[in-house]
This record gives sequence, structure tokens and C-alpha cells, in this order.
Amino acid sequence: MNKVYFILLYILLTQFRDIVSNELRWLQLSQGDHDGITKLWCNNVSYLKQKQRKICRDFQSSMVAIISAAKLTIKECQNQLRQRNWDCSLSKMKKLFRFKPKKGSRESAFLHALSSAAVVYTSTKHCSNGDIDGCKCDKSWNKIAPKSDAFQWSDCSDNVDWGIYFSRAFLNSGELSLKSEEPNGRNRSKSAKLTRRFQNKVFTNLHNNKVGRIVLKSNMQHRCACHGATGGCELTTCWRSLPAFSHVAGILRQKYDTAKWVKIRRKREFHWLVLSDNSHNVIKDTDLLYFKHTTKLCATKGRECRPHTIGFDSCENLCCGRGFEIKALNIANKCGCKFYYCCKVICDTCNQTLTSNVCK
Repeated sequence: MNKVYFILLYILLTQFRDIVSNELRWLQLSQGDHDGITKLWCNNVSYLKQKQRKICRDFQSSMVAIISAAKLTIKECQNQLRQRNWDCSLSKMKKLFRFKPKKGSRESAFLHALSSAAVVYTSTKHCSNGDIDGCKCDKSWNKIAPKSDAFQWSDCSDNVDWGIYFSRAFLNSGELSLKSEEPNGRNRSKSAKLTRRFQNKVFTNLHNNKVGRIVLKSNMQHRCACHGATGGCELTTCWRSLPAFSHVAGILRQKYDTAKWVKIRRKREFHWLVLSDNSHNVIKDTDLLYFKHTTKLCATKGRECRPHTIGFDSCENLCCGRGFEIKALNIANKCGCKFYYCCKVICDTCNQTLTSNVCK
């Protein structure tokens, strides 16, 4: 094999490495303000994939929803995993997370599903509010929804189908951008062989993205309003509405706890995912999947824990065997306040000591 071949192989491997490690880099949009979205801005955002930049240029008004989704993903990830060893804590450096979850891990699966649901949520919300060019609320639901004598369906429901379409297009393009990033379109056969190494990642990421979309849509709610004179309810109208995102995130956290370990099976040109324990249990469309076990993520120094208990937030679990220390904080509060005529209030000072248990 000559030197040129190894150089080309190195280029291919470098590009594949970027593809597998950066599919969640768009979450960097959660940091800072992003005013004035233009085509030039889309081209200069380094943490978007090539196809995502094109979507950004073609749907500039939709990028407000993407930025909102990035912020919502980080916020809910930290909320849902606040008592876990890895809690989505952010880095003060250029990288997003203090401890980045590995590709194909259980944590990565949760982030993919959560971010996918977040894009559906924010895109639907911005669409219904009229913030996205060419997108309006859903006027078809009242035609296909079951009829009721107790209420009438409104002509305007949250357009979750648009949110699902945009979430699928934006996030899946980050997974399927391999072909467009081949160097000069050469050596496609070699590229295909290299891609097989990463099919586990692509298959599971696409599946987990879909889980987020399914969970959000299946939890859409019906909301109603009364209409009538002097606060009466002579007419009730109902519409299809987004659920609270914290509710969706909570369901995905439960799926994170029961995520399935899988591997890819191949037969000629066909590929499918199976459980790694070779059991015949069916993989459901709503199961979170991962293919790589990771060592325990333990970015918990300084985190509060509960001693002498059992659970995710116990000191034994949260501190990963490093132990904990008791910290005391003295607080001076006003107490015993009395009013004296006229017109002053005199208070005593009461000292209070608060203790907390934090991981070493």
C-alpha cells in the first residue's frame, strides 16, 4: 500500500470521527445570545453539520426554535438528572459538558431523545405563535377528531406534525450527512466499509431521536375554554395542545433507567438491531437503546447528598465511594421583632447553623 492511500484513509477516518462525535454539538446553541439570524450566521456556526446549515439558511425563522430547544434540553436534562452521578452540568471551558457522555452510551441515548422532543416542542410552539414563516396552527384536527356533544373542536390546534417534521429533518440530517462530506466523492467503496463501523451509532441515534418524537406526540393534551355571557359556559371549545415539557422529560428519564443494550446484526445488505443478551424480547419503538457500556460518570464533587439512605441521591451512590464531608454554615437572622410607637421596629439577632453533606 502506498503513501497516498494512507493519507486518503486518514482523511476519511478523520471525517468519520467528526461525524460520530459531533452529532450533539448543536446544543452549543444553548450558550449565549444569538441575535440576527442570517445566511451568513448560518454558514459561520461551526457546530452545525453541513445539511443543518442548509436548513438554517432555508428556514431562518425556524432557528429561533432550535436555539430555544437547545436551552430547553440542557435545562430539563439538569432537572431530570439532578440526583444522578451525571447531571448534565456544564463546563466553563469551550466544551459544553464538564464530562461529555460517550457515543452510544445510555446518557447519549437520553440526550438524543430529549433534544429531539425539545425540537418538536419549541418548533410547534413557535409555529402556533406565528413566529415561523409559512407555518400556522393546525386547522385539520377538528375535521378528523372524534365528535362530541359536550364541546366543539377549535379551528386552531398546536401543529405538532410540523414540529415532528422539522425535528426529524434537522436532527436526522446530522446523522445522515456522511455522503455529502466525503472528500471529493472518491473511494465510495472504502467509505462504505468504514461506515459499517459506525452503523451501531447511526442506527441507535436515529431510533432514540424517534423515541423523543413519539413520546411527545403521544402525550398531546386537550384543553378547553368556556364561552358565554357573564362567565357562563354556553359553548365549550377544545383544541389539541402541547403537554408540559417537564412531563415529557420525566417519561424519557424513566426510559433512560430501563434503556436496552443492543448490537447490530447484519446479513448481506440487511441490518437490524437486536438485544445484546441474545434474548428474543422485542425492541419497542419507545425503548431507549444504547450499545456501549460506560464506566460510572462521577462528576459529583461538591454535590449535596443524603447520608444513611438508599437511592440515587444517597451519599454512597452519589459520591462514588469517595466519601462525603459535613459543612456548616452560620446564618444570622432577625427574630423577636417588636413594633414601638411611633414608628420603629427593633429586632433581635438569632444565629442559626445549617449543615449539609457534600461529596468529596
